[in-house]
This record gives sequence, structure tokens and C-alpha cells, in this order.
Amino acid sequence: MAEQRIIGKKRTIILIIFLGVFLTSLIIFRSIPLDVRKTYNQFVTTEDDIKICYNVFEPTNNDSTNKKAVLIGHGVMVNKEVMKMMALELAKNDFVVVSFDFRGHGRSGGDFNYIADNFNLDNLDMEEHIDLFNFNILTRDIKAIKEEYLANRGDIDMANLGYIGYSMGGGAGFEACFTDNDFKAMIGLCPAIDVSKVNTTNPKNLLILASKYDEAIVFDDVLKAMENKTEISTSVILESVNEKNYWEYDAGSFTTGTAARVYRNPYQEHFLAPWDKSYIKEARNWMLRALQGESNPNILQSSMIYNILSISLILEIIGAMGIFFILSGLIVSKLSKRREETLIEEDKIKEWGFQEIVAHALIYIVLLSFPCMLLFLPFFLGHLLITGFMLMLIFGPSMAIFFYLRAFMKKRDYNITSIYKEAFKTTNIQNILIGLTTGFMLYFLLQISIGQIFSIMPATFDWLWVPFYFGITFLIYFNFIMFFQPLIQEKIGEKYKNTALVTGCFNFAANVLLSLFILLTPCLILGNYFIFMFFVPVVGLHAVSSFTATYIYSKNKDVILVTIATALIPCLMFSTLSPIIWIGNFV
Repeated sequence: MAEQRIIGKKRTIILIIFLGVFLTSLIIFRSIPLDVRKTYNQFVTTEDDIKICYNVFEPTNNDSTNKKAVLIGHGVMVNKEVMKMMALELAKNDFVVVSFDFRGHGRSGGDFNYIADNFNLDNLDMEEHIDLFNFNILTRDIKAIKEEYLANRGDIDMANLGYIGYSMGGGAGFEACFTDNDFKAMIGLCPAIDVSKVNTTNPKNLLILASKYDEAIVFDDVLKAMENKTEISTSVILESVNEKNYWEYDAGSFTTGTAARVYRNPYQEHFLAPWDKSYIKEARNWMLRALQGESNPNILQSSMIYNILSISLILEIIGAMGIFFILSGLIVSKLSKRREETLIEEDKIKEWGFQEIVAHALIYIVLLSFPCMLLFLPFFLGHLLITGFMLMLIFGPSMAIFFYLRAFMKKRDYNITSIYKEAFKTTNIQNILIGLTTGFMLYFLLQISIGQIFSIMPATFDWLWVPFYFGITFLIYFNFIMFFQPLIQEKIGEKYKNTALVTGCFNFAANVLLSLFILLTPCLILGNYFIFMFFVPVVGLHAVSSFTATYIYSKNKDVILVTIATALIPCLMFSTLSPIIWIGNFV
């Protein structure tokens, strides 16, 4: 009893420490910079009656009636929050910054079904996937922010605006800035480029930030765009980029709008670009030079708020995960109906070799994952097409695991159907509610921490589809958990004392390798690496789900409870990343 009290006190102290780290970091991140006012989730209406959601970041100590403003557009599948680090840095440097959700994304209204208008299955060149986007429609969103918000403020220099566009947002920017001369500077961050929308006149004062390992954007398009802008050959530009990682047009002038520059990060890829420090610094300096006429090298080399924001965010995430594991452990241990026995007799598990289990499972995954994805086709009838696509990628290996378990158990006189039924029969409403509670607690902690720069909050319409996709996600993760927990975790427990930690590491490593196989295989076959940019967020997702599943299973062997708690985050994350697209529009 005394020992339990000591453990309880230690747990309480650790919880207080994590809570302190979390709250302190949260306050710092939301407060910095102190001289920037932040206004979230405002709305304007486009000419075709679509509600567009936007955030505003502006200096509090600027009383000018002629402020310089910058609009920031995000990429496909993500939302305005991914551009927050860049927005804060610009606002710190005296810009009024408006980041917004394009239609069909984030909290904006509308859908993304119009991309079906440019879809032709008989003539779909993967190198030209940006042709799917009708950027002319997206310019209506930019126009609404400009005319319905900025113009009505009365304190903005409307003839000297800046625009920054990431990926899809870059493509929309080229379209808008090609005809709208009020934009005196444009930055394309790993942008989708229509080179026909670039000439010596427009976009004015053009900076393109490119990544050497970009999975989505072809660098030749960047070079061609700069050739159109400057009439300097692509070979000359490329030679400079290869030598110095950048090229700037010597004859360009910010006054005449002919300034041009390319910067290519030699270490970066597509997905992480919005949070790259060098890109944020390049963007800040370009807007200072183009819109404020800044040329003082001391100012252009001045310190950034990036480091303190990054450190506070990392500490915030660590604090959030620490709080989750302590509280979820207490909740599951104290409130759930504890299941002690495994679904498979422990004596039988001890007879089976670990290497044999893993090696045979690997064979099934390699051979059956892609054929099993065909079984997912009926689930594409939902209105979140990309959510369906992401779930299909893990549905395949999940079903491969199921067929492996079926064959493995049958060979050892077990009936997989009976084991699955037993899992559902032996759970209860209390444990199901505990699973939902822990899952939503994890979601809440992640949303208010990492969600500040990568929101996992589905749009209002998307929530209507969450139960549908959660059912699918539950079934997918149930197969994985039936393999990793009752089999792998129990086998590891025979050899290692800290079973949950070792299993979590193994689970994480195995899932990362699995994702590498699933994403890289079609890329190599098609010669296009667009979908491989999913690998970065998927690694983070695996880290959370792997350790969540193994930790909660160590507290209660009810695999239904474990699956519910684990499957909620991927479901909500995938639902957030998908614009509203119905597959029927492509038929």
C-alpha cells in the first residue's frame, strides 16, 4: 500500500511537470510575437457565393493608413494553419498578413468537385497532374480576400500587395498575379506552375522557392518560368543554382517589377516546405525588398522568431504526449473493465517462433497488399475521395495481415472467425466509452498543440462523414492490432521486461517500412513521386498510433478498446486532409 502511494505521488509529480511544460509552451507559442495581433476564422463571400475562412496577423504598433499587406494561400489537402510560421514572421516585420482556406479546404465552404472538369482518364499524364486544378476558380477566393476584406479596411496600400502561394496555392497565385497588377510581389513556395502565366511583365517581382527532393513539382518548370520572366536561358539559371543554390536576375528591378530570384533548398522536399527556416527567411526578405524597399543588410540578416516558435511547439507536443500517456494509463487502469487473459492461450503463443511469425507475415504483405486494395473500391462512394484513397493504402496491407492470421491460425487449429468474435463478445459498453474517451483526449491534445501549424480539425461537412470513415478505419486498425498486440507484443513480453516500449518501437519501425513499401512501389512503377510526400505525415501518425496501441494494451488486453483509442486520430487526420470530392463527378 505504501509502495502504491509512492508510485502515485511520483506519477502526480511527473504529470504536473508535463502539464507545466505544455501550458507554458502553449502560452509562449500563442503569444509570440508580442507586438502582433492575431484574429482567427473570419469569413468573406466570393462572387459565386462561397464562404472563405481567413486569419489575420498584423502589427499592433503600426498606425499607418497605407500598410503593406500579403496574402498567403496553402496547398491541396492542407489548410491555412500550415502557413502560420511564415505569416507570423511577416507580421513581425510590419506586414498585414492574411492566410486563408481555399474553397473545399479547412473551414471554408464549397467543394473541390470542379477538378473533375479537367480529368481525362484516356489522356492523364502524371507529369501534368497540376492540369487537374482549375486555378481560375481559385482566384475567386483570392479576389474575395482582396476586395471584400483588405479593400474595406481603409488602411491598406491596395496598389502594392504581396502574395505567397504554396503548392496549389502557388498555381492560383500565378493565375491571379498574371492579370492583377495590384500584386507587386509574388512568392511561389514549391508552386504548381503554369509557365504560360509567366512573362517579363507578370507576375511582378517573382521569387520561387524550390526543393531539391520535391515529390510534386518538376524543377524544369521552375527554370522555364524564370526564363519566361527574365529571358535568361534555363541553362544559365541552372548553372548558378547548382553552384550556389540560388540565382537572382542582375538586371531586375523592384521598381519596374522585373526582379526575379530562385532559391533551391538542397535538403528539402515538398511537404515540409512551409516550416523550413530558410524558406521563411527568403520570403520575409523578398517582401521587405519588394514592398517596403528595404535594402539594409543588417535588417535583412536580422534574427527571426522562428527558433523560439519551433522550440515552444516541440515542448508543447512533448508535454501533450506526456499528459496523454499518464492520464490514459490512469483512465484505462482505474475505469475500464480489465481483461487479463489474451485472445490466444499464452502457452500456445510461447510455442510459436517470433521470426517465423514476422517473416511469414511479410510475405503475405508483399504479395497481397496491392491486390487487396481492390476490395476497397466500394468505399470510394463517400464524398471525401482523398480520405478514401489514404484509407485504401492501409486497407490493402491490413487485409493481407487478416489473410495471414487466418492461414496462420488455421494451421495451428485455431479459427480466426472465432477469435474475432471473441474479441467483440468479451468487450463491453464501458470499455468502448473508455476507448472513445482516450481517443478524443489524444485528439484534443494534438489539435491544440501540433494543430496550430497542421490542423486536424475536419470541416463542418466532413464531420458528417466521420462516422462512416471511422468504421472503416476501425476495421483496418483492428487487423493490425490483432497482429501486433496479441501476437507480437505477447511474444516480446517473453523476452523483454519493458514490453510496451519495445513493442512500440518494433510496431513503429514495422509500420514505417510498410508505408515505405506501399508508397514507393507505385512511384517507381509510374515514375512519379507525387504520393510519396504522404510519407512524412504518415511517419508521425505511426509514431502516435504505435505507442498508443502498445501502451493501452499493456493496461488492458481488450483489443476493441485499444483499436477505438488508436483508430480515431488517423480517421480525423485523413478526413481533415480531404477536400470535398465525390468520385461520381469523374465518371
